[in-house]
Amino acid sequence: MKKTSREIEIEILRLYHVERWKPGTIGRQLGYHHNVIERVLRRDERPFIPARGMQRALRARDRARASP
Repeated sequence: MKKTSREIEIEILRLYHVERWKPGTIGRQLGYHHNVIERVLRRDERPFIPARGMQRALRARDRARASP
């Protein structure tokens, strides 16, 4: 039986918040690109905290935007 998109979202949220899996691991396990997983996590009401490497990249991007 194929899962509905809502069931897949629930599984993604469970794996991330309960099992503490990283988005890339969830994507590989479920067969989706990590960007899809991150999009689902961002839509969730609970905060999505990107992995440490992603946090560095976002800070660098923000610094580059702020500098003249």
